[in-house]
Amino acid sequence: MYRFFAAAGVALALGAPTVASAETAADFNLFVLGVLTAQGSDTEGRVAVGGDATLSPYTIGQSAPAGGINLVVGGDLVSTNGGNVFNGGIMVGGSTTGVQAYQQSQIVPGALPVDFTDEQARLYSLTDYLKGLADTGAISIVNYGVHNTQITLTGSNAGLNVFNLDAADVNDAGTINLNLTNGGYAIINVVGTGSISFYNGSLHVTGGNERNVLWNLPGITGLSVASWGGSGSILAPYANYNPVGYGNINGQLIVANFSGSYAAATQINNYKFVGGELGMLFSGFAVPEPATWALMIGGFGLAGAALRRRRALAA
Repeated sequence: MYRFFAAAGVALALGAPTVASAETAADFNLFVLGVLTAQGSDTEGRVAVGGDATLSPYTIGQSAPAGGINLVVGGDLVSTNGGNVFNGGIMVGGSTTGVQAYQQSQIVPGALPVDFTDEQARLYSLTDYLKGLADTGAISIVNYGVHNTQITLTGSNAGLNVFNLDAADVNDAGTINLNLTNGGYAIINVVGTGSISFYNGSLHVTGGNERNVLWNLPGITGLSVASWGGSGSILAPYANYNPVGYGNINGQLIVANFSGSYAAATQINNYKFVGGELGMLFSGFAVPEPATWALMIGGFGLAGAALRRRRALAA
């Protein structure tokens, strides 16, 4: 929770954004704000869908806790072809169609654990906040030809490492090497608009693995992951996910809408991002820009000097 104080005429937010107590996208392997349509693959962890979910066939929650709520659907749940496997409990805000008799027992009544309207606003604030973070490591980009750009990212922080890349470079990448020399984790901001595809390439992480990586795609509206080795978690709340072929995501995926078919299915493996940023709670307040932080720090210095002068006069 933010508390604001006046310091030299500048509003100051004390402390970092806190972690939400209700369930958020950080608690799910696949989080879709809108509509989910999926066929012929699976999400190993928990799934939350703000709108309707149509599954034909699909497996959910294979590596999630069996006794938990592993599928949350804010709209209607449509299960076709009789091949869906749901491990754990199911909560549905709308109607259910095609859910077999043995699956009916998995449906848990009650209020949904996710407020999708609030969560959409929070994710928009989060992606905007993360894109304002400055680079903390070194970036090397070498172009060896079409779809063969090699990107090397080197971060030495034991905690958070930040890298900012152009969408055009990511879209053309063949190999991305991430070196975490002190075992930290990385947020990679992709700057640009339109669509990008992680296709026919790979991510190699030294000093960690895919759990240590979060891609932030604040301006991307179209996304696909296919024939890509390694991935990391992806925060893309404005993006429609439409794969062009079969692929794997080793991490959490957060998107606006998700569409998959037998010919272009995506398997989402239950790799949870190690950083706490996905659970940040902003309480409706904007996060200050770096320049504003500088003014705030300066304001604190002025306020402290004034306080010391008042104490000296009083003495």
